[in-house]
Amino acid sequence: MANDIYEVKLFWADQDGKRSENVLNYQAEAAPGPTDPFVVANDVATAFLTANLAGILACVSTDVTLLAITCRRVNNAGGPTYSSIVASNGSRTGETMTNAVAVNLCLIPNAPPYQRKEGHLYLGGIVASDVVGDVIQNALTVLLTALRNLLLTALVTAGTSFELVILDRSTKIGQQIADIVQRNVITPLRRRLKPRQST
Repeated sequence: MANDIYEVKLFWADQDGKRSENVLNYQAEAAPGPTDPFVVANDVATAFLTANLAGILACVSTDVTLLAITCRRVNNAGGPTYSSIVASNGSRTGETMTNAVAVNLCLIPNAPPYQRKEGHLYLGGIVASDVVGDVIQNALTVLLTALRNLLLTALVTAGTSFELVILDRSTKIGQQIADIVQRNVITPLRRRLKPRQST
């Protein structure tokens, strides 16, 4: 049996009440054991917030709220969904850009084909002063680099540790990530921030 993969979803709202989501997938570094998948989902969500919440909020505007987090096993017959209210705002001050644009963190797989299988983490709620033209400025890049380092660090739970992977939704197989690379320009989004194939 393949190692368990847990899907973490982040639910956001901007100053106009518009909603968006991010989807990340974490694969257990050990084979599945007898632990209830709901308990593991709780552990993974808690570990994610402990490790990454401050880093994510540091990159986005105070006008943006991380409403909630959910987590569930998505392979090996799936599992129930754990959910928790977060209700935390970003910490960057200043006028907020439209949520039609976002920072694009590209998740690069450790094996080809790279372009077809790379993942994306889109962060909206960007402060206007962090972008000149369409180029992301150094102050935000420093924070995004810190977030990259956090995301590349495995989550540690009571049972095992979990690493961020790119999920192939057709096969339910996780692809390990070689690196996370920030695009230097903002990315226009034609749909809500939910990169279904990405991570």
